[in-house]
Amino acid sequence: MVGFHPRKGRDVRLDLVAAFACFRVPGPAGGRTQGTGRLRLPHRRKNPRFLGTGRGVGPSARTGRLGWRGGGARWGRGDPPRRHHASCPPQRHRTGGSSLWRVSRCCDRRPTLVPLAVSDRNHDFPHSLRGSMPHCVVVLKKNEERRALAGHPWVFSNEIETSLKELSPGALVTVRSSQGKVLGSATCNPHSLIALRFFDRRPNIELDTTQFQTRIRRAYELRHRLFPDPYYRLVFAEGDELPGLVIDRYGEVFVIQCHTAAMDAREGQIIEALKLLFPVEGILVKNTAQVRELEQLPREERIAFGHVPEVVDLIENGVGLRTRLIGGQKTGYFYDHRENRARAALLARGRKTIDLFAYVGSFGIQAAVRGAAHVTLVDASREACDLIEDNARINTVSDRVEVVAEDAFAYLERCRDEGRKFGTVLVDPPAFIKNRKNMKEGIEGYRRLNRLAMQVVEEDGFLVTSSCSYHMDPQTFRRTVQAAARDAHRRLQILGQGHQGPDHPTLPAMSEGDYLKTLFCRVL
Repeated sequence: MVGFHPRKGRDVRLDLVAAFACFRVPGPAGGRTQGTGRLRLPHRRKNPRFLGTGRGVGPSARTGRLGWRGGGARWGRGDPPRRHHASCPPQRHRTGGSSLWRVSRCCDRRPTLVPLAVSDRNHDFPHSLRGSMPHCVVVLKKNEERRALAGHPWVFSNEIETSLKELSPGALVTVRSSQGKVLGSATCNPHSLIALRFFDRRPNIELDTTQFQTRIRRAYELRHRLFPDPYYRLVFAEGDELPGLVIDRYGEVFVIQCHTAAMDAREGQIIEALKLLFPVEGILVKNTAQVRELEQLPREERIAFGHVPEVVDLIENGVGLRTRLIGGQKTGYFYDHRENRARAALLARGRKTIDLFAYVGSFGIQAAVRGAAHVTLVDASREACDLIEDNARINTVSDRVEVVAEDAFAYLERCRDEGRKFGTVLVDPPAFIKNRKNMKEGIEGYRRLNRLAMQVVEEDGFLVTSSCSYHMDPQTFRRTVQAAARDAHRRLQILGQGHQGPDHPTLPAMSEGDYLKTLFCRVL
């Protein structure tokens, strides 16, 4: 609640109850109440003409907000506060409806309570009295608010009634339905198909350093409870109420990805929040994702703070691994498969195993550490194969590890032609479906890969296969694997399904966030 502080001499935010306790206000006849400054509300029996209905002051039955009760009621005779002298400006008064109040001061007299103007109050959120500068208001088309009301954080450009041409990319707006209902605060980019991204369900919320600090701390508290070591995804975009922002942690080194114009414009505040929360040694900004092109942002990779090593060590599931940050893929490592790797290692125990698209060998090295008889790791990148060999030496499993620098499809075809078989096959390819336009080609790629994988699985062996294409839903992926089994003349039993780990939380209304799909299969 905004009010004039009698001792500080300026407008401050006041608690509503405290305001009623500290200031005396005009009585129903315009005079002052008696007593020691306590607010005495007029009794309806003593003043039945008060607000026309005599229902007095209290919380509105419809909204629960404090204000004058009774819609359409009128002021009774003598109710408006009197001007103390001719030089005082007239005070505005609203009639009817429920309203919040601010403390006003007429000349040098005692403060009085007058209703807030429409632009000064948050209609649907009485707890948001601390709101900051008002945002621009964006109104959705009729019936387009249903997904937002269900909790989905995206609004597409064709669902918006208000013109966004005057707004700059990254601006903050308050979103309303066509009926005027507040839907929340969102970031805006008029040049993107996803024009609005909600980050709060209250209006007029700012994304400043304090707000980033609060949300990153909340995200950290979850990870700190779940993982014994400081190696995880610290912030996962919409899942942590920071849409477009990804932060991975490698001890005291952090990698940031800003996928939207709003986060890109606030990079400095994000870095400042991290420095306030952690003993940061280095911060790498790795804005190399293709999604930035949809926001009309350039790709870049640079050290934003401190010292960032080219290669870092991490711990996952008790296994030490080394990965490349500068020049590596995405944020350097794929934390999302943490739980799937632990489960796959159990299926590889005592078996001859192959890890396809191995990258730094996180699946295969963990399988070797957990007791796989022999592990072949295949990746087309020579640099990735060098890291696999380093990780095998770190974990003293080099004698049971073979590293192959070759295309995975070509290697599987060669193994099939030579009749080589494996007890467990681990398949974790990159996303074959970058957008909906190449859905058909991507599905065919997954089908061909899984068909080849099943052709080299021995009788009663295991297949662990994954897809990280969020355009491919779990049902489609499952049908694709089933079709591959028919092509390979194999029968499957699905032992379990996996998805990204708990450091990649998702929203119930946002199926797009549940992008990672893994099937644990027995091949007969």
